[in-house]
Amino acid sequence: MDSLKGMANKVTGWVKHNVTGNEKATGKDYTPKDRQAKEINDNLHHIEDRVDRIDSDISKIADTSELRPPKLSDFSDKELVIVGATGGAAVGGALGMAEGVLDTALDDPKIEITKTEHDINRPILKGYDHKQIEQKDSAGYLQGYDHKFTPRIEYEKVGDYTVKEGKVVHTVDGDSPVMSGVKGMVTGALLGGGIGVAIAVGRKVMKKGGYVPRENRELEGQGKVIAATTALGAAGGAVLGGVGAMIEAGQGAGKEISFKQPVMESQTIGQVPQDIHQSIYDVFKEHEIPKQDVTVEAPKMEKGMLGIGEKPAMEKITQSIEIKSRFGFMGQVLGGAVIGAIGGALTGIMTNILRKII
Repeated sequence: MDSLKGMANKVTGWVKHNVTGNEKATGKDYTPKDRQAKEINDNLHHIEDRVDRIDSDISKIADTSELRPPKLSDFSDKELVIVGATGGAAVGGALGMAEGVLDTALDDPKIEITKTEHDINRPILKGYDHKQIEQKDSAGYLQGYDHKFTPRIEYEKVGDYTVKEGKVVHTVDGDSPVMSGVKGMVTGALLGGGIGVAIAVGRKVMKKGGYVPRENRELEGQGKVIAATTALGAAGGAVLGGVGAMIEAGQGAGKEISFKQPVMESQTIGQVPQDIHQSIYDVFKEHEIPKQDVTVEAPKMEKGMLGIGEKPAMEKITQSIEIKSRFGFMGQVLGGAVIGAIGGALTGIMTNILRKII
């Protein structure tokens, strides 16, 4: 366009100098008497007019084609909800995974050892309790008795011991990057979609910023945009998941604890009569009732020092407590890739909507 206008200016200059004889006068100020000169002058006028019109049209096109920030009135109610939900989900998922990685990095797990004192008690049979229960038929007539014998056991303290227990304590109670990403994506989608609905309803109530129907710009490569953002999101999510898993694995540690506890075994500590049924025609004689052994779990006893007295036999217990990774590397990488891909695809959808508007 500049070259066309420059050519017209050169022609105008030639006419001013050679035809009109007045360089300050324009071709429109002078009408040559010569027929050929008049034709040249008329053609020059047409060229100048067309150049001016084309220049004006191009200026208008340039003004209307300039990118501008979208206005509220550019969005339909449906687009407000979609942009809010997709944008919220994408941002929420990314922030959630980042929060999960940060929580993992700030965590400083420790192995905490607790001690509990216990008495060692030896059971001693101190006789038995006898209970007699009447047995009647359906008419209420006495048929006999059931005799039940319960051993009466008392316990004697013969020593004590200390039990040690270890547990892993985390200073930051956070989720894995993938789980944090899922929670963030769901929360962001609900929040963003809710904001979109609120704006759509609010502008109708306030009667401001109402949707003005527009002619959507024809776009090419919408699928490529979504594919690109999906790939970038998957790569970013996989990296975040992998970083979180590596940090978690690097915090592993272990500790061995040991203590002594009594050796327990089954022991027969005496006998009591067996449970029996007595008919009303029988004579109850307790001393004639067969006996049964009373067997219980009791500490094994051994001779004391120099063979004097008894003491509980003790055994050494050794346990290994480890700070293990709470989530695996591959699970976090694959899960992060999935979350990132979903967030990226949603970002691509939102981008295409904005491309149509701006």
